[in-house]
Amino acid sequence: MCWISWTVIPAAGAPAGISVNHSLTEKLEQNGFKNIAALSTQKATLLTFENVRYRNTIRGLESALLNCISAVPPSTNGITIVVQKYNVPVAGFYSRKMATVKVPSTGRTLIVPKLTVSDNPFPFWKFLRRYESINSSAFKLDVILLPEVRAVLGNYDDPIALQLNIVPELRTLISPGLIFSSSLILPLYNELDDYGDHVRLGPTNLNVLRAFPYNWWLFLSLGSFREERYGVQGMVRKLVAQGKIALDIRSAYSGYSVMDRGVFLYEPLNILTWSLETTLFVDRLQLFLTAGVHQYLYQDRGIRVDVLRFLGQLGLDIWAGNSNDEWNGGLRLYLPLPPSRHSPQRRVRLRIADYFTLGYQGRRETFNGAKLSNSMIMDDIFIRSHPRYLSSTLKPFFAR
Repeated sequence: MCWISWTVIPAAGAPAGISVNHSLTEKLEQNGFKNIAALSTQKATLLTFENVRYRNTIRGLESALLNCISAVPPSTNGITIVVQKYNVPVAGFYSRKMATVKVPSTGRTLIVPKLTVSDNPFPFWKFLRRYESINSSAFKLDVILLPEVRAVLGNYDDPIALQLNIVPELRTLISPGLIFSSSLILPLYNELDDYGDHVRLGPTNLNVLRAFPYNWWLFLSLGSFREERYGVQGMVRKLVAQGKIALDIRSAYSGYSVMDRGVFLYEPLNILTWSLETTLFVDRLQLFLTAGVHQYLYQDRGIRVDVLRFLGQLGLDIWAGNSNDEWNGGLRLYLPLPPSRHSPQRRVRLRIADYFTLGYQGRRETFNGAKLSNSMIMDDIFIRSHPRYLSSTLKPFFAR
């Protein structure tokens, strides 16, 4: 499928003609990318990296591609790129053809790849792991500040009841695909449950991400989650048709838990939830269309459809579902927060969350269709790093 001919290199070492592209790794390191490895021959370049600098994953990939263009040999006729998240491959691209652009001021010829989505980036990433990566992201601590707003319809004299919080989160990568996250909820204003008046522990979990050949992934999360739940949740995902279609199996085993004035209140693990979903990505509209069958928190079963559309960096998710012969629906807005580029990731880094979420649903009083919230780390991996989402925006770099 792919142009590259040196993926069967003996484990003892690389043959003559293949070398580390120091110029490219240095450029990416200077721009704040992590877990960088780049190999080049006169004809081909193989690159992997992780963006931890740019809020928008598309802007991160674009920056890496521009650095790549200026650092590959002029005789290059093929480039393969593996995008990482938490030091695990989440998207792969390879060139079907190359274009050349001559810079008038310098007379230099630049190579512009025309990329397509790879159905199997795993072997390239595995090969690159034989070489030492540059600028590791392991044991770098991010302190992430997230504003949180909850609102429900109130009484006639107080039509909207609000809860405003600041949620600082500590997040670090322990080893490839092993992520620890812990948060603290600091109340600013509260008209909802009494326990919301007090400082309390927020979602705290250990997350495992694993990649397998032919675009298979496994994600597990153990700990406490949003909406007063704790337990374990997981997902198996398969991408087909060069990422146009995703097939997901999700399951969780959870119980109720809440921290009230320093005291943990909880129930034993007693709720099994699951879902079978398929997602179609429509390139022209930058739209995710998801349909699935669910078993919800109160053991009711039903169907649900989500339409997630990106308008620039703004995300709009409209959903509708049926459970126990009752329909419900709502929407979520994903609003980007400044700045668009974070400071370089060092031993400890303080930053604002990438996105702020606002949600609304038609019927709040019902127990039907109550869904265990996905891990925010899971959404970050499988939505904003989706290969078709990346390729549909950076059209100048992708073959059509």
